[in-house]
Amino acid sequence: MEVRQAFGQALDEPAAFTAAYVAQMFIPDDAVDAVWRATARALAPGAWLTTGVIAIAGAELNPSITRFRSAMHVEGCGSSQDYLCATFDTGGGGSRVECERK
Repeated sequence: MEVRQAFGQALDEPAAFTAAYVAQMFIPDDAVDAVWRATARALAPGAWLTTGVIAIAGAELNPSITRFRSAMHVEGCGSSQDYLCATFDTGGGGSRVECERK
C-alpha cells in the first residue's frame, strides 16, 4: 500500500494503481475535473475507486437526501454518478475501468 499526499491532478502514472480514494468534497470545483481525469488514467483495469460524495439523480427520497447532504458539505452537489461512470468507462484517455452503477 502506498499513501500519497499530493495534488490529485498531478498523478502521472498510467494504469499504476489498483485502488484510489478521491475526497472530492475537499477539492475546489475548478480542480475536481482534472483530478477525476488523472485518477482515471492512473487506475489499472478492474481497479476500485471510492469517493465521499456523489450526487444521484432522481426525485425519490434516497437521491434527494444524497444531493442535500452533498450540498451541505460542498458548494455544489458533487459529481453525478453518470458523469463519473462516463469518465472512468473511457479511462479518461487512458485505461478502461469498469463502472458498476448501484
